[in-house]
Amino acid sequence: MKKILGFIVGTILLVYLGALLVSNDPVEQRPGTRLSGEVQATPPTDWSFLESRSKLFVQTHTWYLIPHSVTTTSFVVDGVLYVPCGQCAGKRWPKNVARDSRVRIKANDKLYDLRAVKVTDAATIQRVFGDNPLDMPGIELYRIEDL
Repeated sequence: MKKILGFIVGTILLVYLGALLVSNDPVEQRPGTRLSGEVQATPPTDWSFLESRSKLFVQTHTWYLIPHSVTTTSFVVDGVLYVPCGQCAGKRWPKNVARDSRVRIKANDKLYDLRAVKVTDAATIQRVFGDNPLDMPGIELYRIEDL
């Protein structure tokens, strides 16, 4: 019985360590863990090189230490990068950001260590989303900033 228990515990530890160390980018609706790629020393000060509505990846910090990453879209307004979240109440990544605002963004195969700040200002939300943004229930918006 002790051998079986030791085997089970050992297997769980190996899987956990693998999830901690191995990159696994998200694919469409399936979340991933650690993003792959090279971390850039300096993030862009102007995100205008991204087209608005560009697909990118967001990696957050979890309480159990295994990174959580998702595929999302983005908006760029006046060179500032914004990431929306639809139906946020049921998603894990906004909860992770509320606890720890540090995020890793993967855009154009480059990684940037930044932070996500939830936007609550109605004027900014209107500027980013355009017509009737407040009519979209469950939508949240995050501004991506330098650490």
